[in-house]
Amino acid sequence: MAIPSGSGTEVLKRATKNNLNNTTFTIGTVASGADVNIGTNHIATILSVFIHNTSGSSEVWRMDLNDGTNDIRLYGNTSLAGNTTFAWNDKFILTSGDKLIITTGAQNFDVLITYIDQDWS
Repeated sequence: MAIPSGSGTEVLKRATKNNLNNTTFTIGTVASGADVNIGTNHIATILSVFIHNTSGSSEVWRMDLNDGTNDIRLYGNTSLAGNTTFAWNDKFILTSGDKLIITTGAQNFDVLITYIDQDWS
């Protein structure tokens, strides 16, 4: 993606997933292949990630950034106690081809991701 030089838009958005278990939830700046597709020629600034273990027992989860080739571990494999919430408030960006991937164990998790979507298309 070229460096933007014209006008564009910046919109605050959120992505959610309810009852995520034994699977992944993906948000990405790719043409396809993500649960939430931000789109090409977009930059997403991730503001926060909240993950809540809705079950009564501990379960392992993790968060990775895929740069189109490699998975970079941002957090985990970490156990989250039952009925508790983890909040990630460190900012980072997703550029063309990137995906943020949250993978959970067998218990149910709810996920909320807040981000700024900069559209330069």
